Amino acid sequence: DDGDTEKKTNNIQQIPRNQMGPYLSRCNDSQLTSICAYLSGTDLSNLVCCNRFCYVLGHLDELWRDVTLRKHEGGSKEIEWMSGGWKDTFVHEEIVRRNKSIA
Repeated sequence: DDGDTEKKTNNIQQIPRNQMGPYLSRCNDSQLTSICAYLSGTDLSNLVCCNRFCYVLGHLDELWRDVTLRKHEGGSKEIEWMSGGWKDTFVHEEIVRRNKSIA
């Protein structure tokens, strides 16, 4: 939903970046989102543990959408959508994948 994305983006703008280090604190929201788009699901999950700014940034649905679609690129299986959003869909798909590899 575009309203939710806009609301989350506004949340990012309200959080100080003083914990982002000398280089990342100079980046604007769009640049940081672009950088985070290259992260894996595991890396994105770890990012949210760093500080408040990263927590909000790491929960942007558009990042989880990119991670989920990239993970299933070229896959023959359809992605099972979870109502909680792209992050929940990614986590669900990972659990299913890991359970299949154990069995």
